[in-house]
Amino acid sequence: MIRLVRALGTIALFFLLAGACGGGDGPVAVPSAPTTTPVTESPTTAVAGSTTEGTIEASTATTVDAAMPTSTSTGAITAIAEPTTTTAPPEPTVTMAPSTTTSETSADLESTAPTTTTTNVASTTTNVASAELESDPVEEPKPLESEPVAEPKPPDFDLLSAFQCVSAVLGPATWHEWRRRDPTTEEMARTADCPPATHDLRCVDRTVGFERSDQLWIGWSEPTDAELDALEPCLPAGTTSSRTSDLESAAGESAGQASAAAEASDSTPTEISGVLRSVDAPDAAHRTASESGCSSFAGGECAELAWESVAPLRNGGVSALAVSPTNPGVVYAGFDSNDMSLWRSDDAGATWNQVHNSAHTSAIAVSPVDSSTVLYSVIEGWIYHSDSGGTSPDLVLDRRDTGDYRFADVTYAPSDPNVAYTSATGTREGGEQRGLSAVVLSSGDGGRTWQVVGTCDGCGVIQGIAIDSADPRVLVAATDMGIRTSADGGATWSTDHLPRLGSWDNKVLDVAFQPDSSTYLLAATQDHGVYRSTDGGQTWTASNDGLTNSSTHEIHFAPSDGNVAYVTSHVGVFRSDDGGRSWVERSGGLSYRYVHAIAVDSHNPDVAYVGTASELNQLHAEHIQEGLHRGEGLYKTTDGGRTWTLSDSGIEESRLVMMTPHPVRPYEMYTGASAGRSGYVTTDAGDSWVVSSTRASHYPMVSAYTTTFPSVQYLSSLSSRVELIRSADGGHTWTSLSDALGRGVSTRSRANGQYDESRFFHAHTHGVAVAPSDPDVVYAGTISHPSQFEQYTLSGAHIFRSTDGGDTFAEVDDGFPTQTDTSINAIVIHPTDANTVYVMTSSYESIEGIGIYRSTDGGNTWTAINDGLDLETNDLQIDPSDPRILYAATAAGVYKSTDGGDTWQLRSNGMLDDLPGFPTRREREVIDLAIDPTNPLVLYATGFKGVYRTKDGGENWYVVNGNLPLESWRDHGAFGHDRNIEVDATGQVVYVLVGTRKPDSYDPVRLYRAVLGTPAPRTWHFDVDGKVVTIDSTSNLSGLVMDLDDDEVRFVAAGPDGTESRTTVTVPSEYLSSPTSVTVDGVTVPAQIDGGSVTFSFNHDGESDVVVR
Repeated sequence: MIRLVRALGTIALFFLLAGACGGGDGPVAVPSAPTTTPVTESPTTAVAGSTTEGTIEASTATTVDAAMPTSTSTGAITAIAEPTTTTAPPEPTVTMAPSTTTSETSADLESTAPTTTTTNVASTTTNVASAELESDPVEEPKPLESEPVAEPKPPDFDLLSAFQCVSAVLGPATWHEWRRRDPTTEEMARTADCPPATHDLRCVDRTVGFERSDQLWIGWSEPTDAELDALEPCLPAGTTSSRTSDLESAAGESAGQASAAAEASDSTPTEISGVLRSVDAPDAAHRTASESGCSSFAGGECAELAWESVAPLRNGGVSALAVSPTNPGVVYAGFDSNDMSLWRSDDAGATWNQVHNSAHTSAIAVSPVDSSTVLYSVIEGWIYHSDSGGTSPDLVLDRRDTGDYRFADVTYAPSDPNVAYTSATGTREGGEQRGLSAVVLSSGDGGRTWQVVGTCDGCGVIQGIAIDSADPRVLVAATDMGIRTSADGGATWSTDHLPRLGSWDNKVLDVAFQPDSSTYLLAATQDHGVYRSTDGGQTWTASNDGLTNSSTHEIHFAPSDGNVAYVTSHVGVFRSDDGGRSWVERSGGLSYRYVHAIAVDSHNPDVAYVGTASELNQLHAEHIQEGLHRGEGLYKTTDGGRTWTLSDSGIEESRLVMMTPHPVRPYEMYTGASAGRSGYVTTDAGDSWVVSSTRASHYPMVSAYTTTFPSVQYLSSLSSRVELIRSADGGHTWTSLSDALGRGVSTRSRANGQYDESRFFHAHTHGVAVAPSDPDVVYAGTISHPSQFEQYTLSGAHIFRSTDGGDTFAEVDDGFPTQTDTSINAIVIHPTDANTVYVMTSSYESIEGIGIYRSTDGGNTWTAINDGLDLETNDLQIDPSDPRILYAATAAGVYKSTDGGDTWQLRSNGMLDDLPGFPTRREREVIDLAIDPTNPLVLYATGFKGVYRTKDGGENWYVVNGNLPLESWRDHGAFGHDRNIEVDATGQVVYVLVGTRKPDSYDPVRLYRAVLGTPAPRTWHFDVDGKVVTIDSTSNLSGLVMDLDDDEVRFVAAGPDGTESRTTVTVPSEYLSSPTSVTVDGVTVPAQIDGGSVTFSFNHDGESDVVVR
């Protein structure tokens, strides 16, 4: 269901170790055996009533330049040579707040005996102005009393133990794949010793929903008795839960046992979700128009189509925010998207303008003395500097051709606007960066020039750099491998100051100095919440009182009030008013609470900005949030986080590149952007959008749906390891089919040397199609795509076929020239014969088009069908009512075939009207085609002059640009990309992607629609516990629920403004004997009742909640 937002997504990727995973309340448990370890005693601060703190041992610093002073009056770290010895108390075990799960799989967690430790104490200067920063009292460990241990009762619900073990053996990704597929024989063998799960995870997902399922199996909460009852069918065959067993034992006699068991397992639901089984659409038919040309004019232009912008498509990947220290009205925002890199607001977030695009922004730094001077970094290896508010920036640092070019942070020194720091580690495509060394660079002229000053060995990516407000040489770094410090401007670095977080889950994502302090810091860790230091970063204490989630992202002090701090997390924003000792959630108004970037007003601690992060693939890949999400955007608070409101007017996705309407469901469409991080789904023709995040949506190509239900969606992509993905649950979860493609490469292609089997499969997939008559038949095609950035293992253009819904593929290449540098751009399958398939090639993203190929034997053999056709083809459409009729968009215009492609004739009459002289090839080219699925005589095309329409099967075309922003088409042409025009399943909505091409702009490509009217109704059949609820409606329907307690049926009806919902609901008498009323969004609407059927209508206004009682 589109409305369901899987807020947690794949939240468990941080549980990568087999043992009990750390939370945010203290350091990881120490081994039970006594050890002798040199450590540094850490001063800590007391929090009234808090029991969530523990001290982390610090590592001694590495070599420091002997000429560098070891002590300064500004509070720099000072080392004392003479060690002393003390006995350290035992440290508390870290647990995931607020988890109630206590499963322990490691022997290290079995003993809680005190540990005696020999400690080297290094004194540090602690110039702390606030009297609150006092040392925490250290309690002596209490001896543990020996108590008899009762035989443990099997848990009622435990999936976490199985997950921890499977993750340790196979990795967490495999566990999540098991939510969509069965384990292989090899996987079962390798995990044979793992504890069994008490319930089937996929059954749990279906029963309680993905979000609740995640909360249960991770242990964030325990299932209620009612949920345990409902989950009884999810138990392994032949077993019962311990709860059921207890009930049976209490009953005594066998008859009583049976009765009690039946009562305990009685899970008759009071609310039953309907499953959509089919949608009956009107048959396609040729309906001849009364006139072949335009029938309506306004101002001398054809006015048949009234174009309008759709609702803004808000990008979910806000990766960086910064407020000017000198002018809080100036705010900068960065996005994890190539075409949206840097934006600026001059009115405190009320409106925004894009000031630059380059690549995926990772950090922004504003000069401490000039709001117009800004630096921003991108992960692709560049840093830009601008003195004009981000416009026309200079590329001042380019490490793209080095082995270490991935930038994650850039920052100015608060005390010296000429000093700035950044670091580079590994590559964007390099995947895991942990353990690599980070190159540290500094600038002494405000960021205009840069020099390498040192290396942080084994740091991985330096995620954040904090600079002492008094001494710009003193740095504290948040790294993939803990926290490091430098006292000499980055020339040398300490070892990790958070060694007890573990070798894998010790990533720190941000660190911040308290304003005007050289000793007090806060750090946000990836998996263990917040830590604080009172000695300049040498030692750290867990500081999670009040946090309800330990997956934190960015942390910032309010520049004007050092007691106020904000931290972002997976579940929202938290604020502290005591310097980070305790936290209160402040997420009111956030429609989506997985937030990342945050910035605090430089003058007002109650004003802050935060950005959502439904997927930060490159910046924070461990916590990718795949799935469907609502409420993304950039938010602002003016009351300290109590309420947040969207503050991103003007910001929307800048370069959409593809669209795919659902072939059956009205008003439903998927669209994607070039090098963004998300796709977008609408069910109301663009009145509202849901973000669809997958790794494949970074470079989406083509999407395809089955015409049967439950609907299955496929998406092809350039992105590695997700070249083709599949979703069977409306886009909530996706399965990669890339390995299946790799296994299907033909013997011929292998023999030709086109496939490098020494590496994992990687190809640029493009065309994909599902047979309308058989959902198991799927075709996919690849592109011969020379690229300096991608390391493809399959060269050439290849066609793959699946006959089992994508589980397996086989290359079908007989008769097709796979070694040609071309693109399998479009695949079209006959509407009633799955064996008849057409493949259209293109030079788009490749070298040359070679026309169209056809197979009539299910892809086993292919034949070129290019008689009379220009070979530079761009798109192919088939008439669903007469499949012998085909239309092709080419570089020379539109061609039509009436014999299944055997012969072709040019059909571009009207497209070249009013062009002076003999039209050039560019002026004649037609980029894309779309056919009305209800009346295939109506087609739309895009070309040099804009949008064209025909109502007589291509015999006559005319321009229907209306009010589209195409003023400069005579100079540039209106379109320079394919997949730019589509028609809705109803034939009543036309979509077009338009590049405005305004001078001095960043050439955004935006989505427009034309709504032609209310379509004919479709008949929807929902299965409700074996009985059928039938709804005839002109709306898009979803989310049907039968409520037996309240005697009502609820569902969502969606459609665009300007159309009408005409709906008749027929409910089985067992569920609703006689409907009496209908409400739409809480308002009663007139209804005609006829027995078990009720008919009503209302004007669409996006998505509406309908209740029939």
